[in-house]
Amino acid sequence: MPLYPTWRMFLVALRVLVTGGAGFIGSHLVDRLLNDGHEVLVIDNGISGQWNIGSKVKALRASVTQCEDERFPGFDVLFHMAAYPIRIDKLFDYHIYLTQTEGGTLSALEIARRNGIPLFVMPASTTIYGRAKVVPTPEDFIGPDMSFYGTSKFNSERWCEAYSGLFGVEVLIARFGRILGPRSRNGSVWELVNKLKASPGLLEVLGDGSQRRSFLHVDDCVEGMMVAMKNRKDAVERFNIGNEDTASVKDMVRIILEESGLRPNIVYGKEPVGWKGDNEIVFPDISKLRSLGWKPGRNSEETIRDCVQWTMREVFNEKP
Repeated sequence: MPLYPTWRMFLVALRVLVTGGAGFIGSHLVDRLLNDGHEVLVIDNGISGQWNIGSKVKALRASVTQCEDERFPGFDVLFHMAAYPIRIDKLFDYHIYLTQTEGGTLSALEIARRNGIPLFVMPASTTIYGRAKVVPTPEDFIGPDMSFYGTSKFNSERWCEAYSGLFGVEVLIARFGRILGPRSRNGSVWELVNKLKASPGLLEVLGDGSQRRSFLHVDDCVEGMMVAMKNRKDAVERFNIGNEDTASVKDMVRIILEESGLRPNIVYGKEPVGWKGDNEIVFPDISKLRSLGWKPGRNSEETIRDCVQWTMREVFNEKP
């Protein structure tokens, strides 16, 4: 049986369901879909504290786990963007990752199955590569993971495979590197800028600053998803979506200080990682997606700087 023709997304208007569509990456995806002329319905309970879509966007304010029995007829694609993020105070709370991330994926898959939605798109995470021995890390590498977040994402991928095999739901899995940009209110940039606001003379940093990440701008991330959708070849397809280079946490701190003009005393941690379960380097191999003509528009440092500039305005209540 031929694959569902997602190239239609570039030719005709489709009906698209987006879970987590009011969050950081989800809202940018919704903007892109609407700008391309598609009809979008968002499912989001606002648990992240973010609501980045306007009143003109059709939205159901509910958890995806509450919507399994709802009817969503006539939809072409389901983007499952909802997940519980990595948070320091929840690192060891297996229940929240089991119910919110893994359970949410199962509910979203059930919505796709019960409503005959032919294509399911899920952001996974390069966290599942763990402390990778192969860097840059290709899609076929799976490393030993040390986090409940990564485990819930890995298990979500397996549930997607099961639904594809049992029920014929076609699946595109996008393994994200570290995504930054406007509306990013979680993660290192947000935390560090808020620390500076609270204490301009002292900046405490988790880890020794040597941690390296492939930082990708959210606009490049969304474009990468579109390219991957258009060019997928298998019923279950995986693509890494990250940048061509990396930057360190020390690079991030330097950029934050350059943009803020502040000169605090910087105190780094003694460990090479910021928390138990963190990885020293996250650098996905993006050659598969690059071979399709996609290329990031900003490198890692440029991505950080754009995010820092937006975050400074947001945290310090400055006008753009």
